[in-house]
Amino acid sequence: MNHALSLYDKVKLKDWMIAVVGVLFVKECVAVAGHLNQISYELGLAASIAFYGVLVYAFSQVYRKFSPANRMLVMTGVGALLVLLFSHGGPAHAQFLQNAEDFFNTGVDTFGLDDNLGNLIFLIFWLIRGAFVIGVAIALLPAIQAAREGEEWRSLAKTPMIVVGIVLAGATAVDFLVGGVGG
Repeated sequence: MNHALSLYDKVKLKDWMIAVVGVLFVKECVAVAGHLNQISYELGLAASIAFYGVLVYAFSQVYRKFSPANRMLVMTGVGALLVLLFSHGGPAHAQFLQNAEDFFNTGVDTFGLDDNLGNLIFLIFWLIRGAFVIGVAIALLPAIQAAREGEEWRSLAKTPMIVVGIVLAGATAVDFLVGGVGG
């Protein structure tokens, strides 16, 4: 009996997707904590404490679920991942829709408008990015929970991943429209 395996069955997308979402979540937490620290020291401190609390919880789960040999391997991998994230992380503003934000800020400078308008543009784009990240994270929670319980999670993860693709395609289209305005 010859069972033809699809590409989906050959590649373990479950592990790959969870790893990518985890890496993106950690990177966004680091970026948001650093960005909040620029706005207000207290906000940056609160975000950092929340981020470290999540890390402590994750490490306790690793400690509880893995044998000592596997624990060391997992902790080494997590440490290497954090080193890569912190050493290669760009500034918090280097994200999607950056060219659109630069386009509007260039317009503010060109027409000699108030500096507060530039701050408002910065705040609006920062809120759009934050809402996107939080929305995707919340939308993926049922899929992650279903995967942990051994239930069908692919259908739950499909919608958030489509939204991510559409938003990134939209950001790319905006980049084509406004181009690099930094000169």
